[in-house]
Amino acid sequence: MDAKIGNLLTIETEYSKMKAAKLIEDIVIDSLFLQLPVEWQNLIDEIVVGRRPIKKLLDHAIESGMVRVPEDSHLIKEYRPLFEILPNLYRRGVKVYCCQDKIVHDTVTEILDEILLLTIRARLGKIEPRKWRALLEEEARIELELAEKCIMYILTKAKNKNLGIDLSREVLESLKVKGFFIYEITLDSPSKPLDLLKFKIKQSLLKGKEVSDEEIIHYVKEHVQFTELIMRYGFDDAYRIWTGSKKC
Repeated sequence: MDAKIGNLLTIETEYSKMKAAKLIEDIVIDSLFLQLPVEWQNLIDEIVVGRRPIKKLLDHAIESGMVRVPEDSHLIKEYRPLFEILPNLYRRGVKVYCCQDKIVHDTVTEILDEILLLTIRARLGKIEPRKWRALLEEEARIELELAEKCIMYILTKAKNKNLGIDLSREVLESLKVKGFFIYEITLDSPSKPLDLLKFKIKQSLLKGKEVSDEEIIHYVKEHVQFTELIMRYGFDDAYRIWTGSKKC
């Protein structure tokens, strides 16, 4: 097989997706795979053809219940720079697909609600490693179990030159086994405490080395510090400040 698939590694901020959007416009590709719910495909198809303003399409998607507020508000803001370039990609003949399974999307949304409650308790000094571990293991297990759905979907839609945004390691390794040439470009590396903790927990599920309670407590304390920055500066600026502090 001569097909190849690149993977742009970003973080969940508007400025990171803006970097991705600028780069994508300079890359020759046939297909683009977004980590958005498959149920949003009709919305993406409408954005792609560019017949109606993006704001009107998003407003209609919210009214219809396809996009949920406030649950999906950050996702919409984060992906806005990519939405804006989709009509240009359409004119170049690029096909754009959503490849995140609904169960993954819904599970992550539900877990965020529970994380909020645990975060409130953690801010009061009550960190419960067992509950944090259980939540993040649930999210990691769902992602691992449903990775095959994403893989099969990509296989049915992929052309010769493909590009993905934040495809998981499991998806990329499977595509490599199936004959794809894989390359990655890191635009931003995750530094959000819970992302780093979830990565460790996912690795523990795969390799059997358990993450200690002490490690969980450490990352949860950092998560509390990060959320305090969010409350002061907003998510994107908080992420910049946090990342900058970790490079010092």
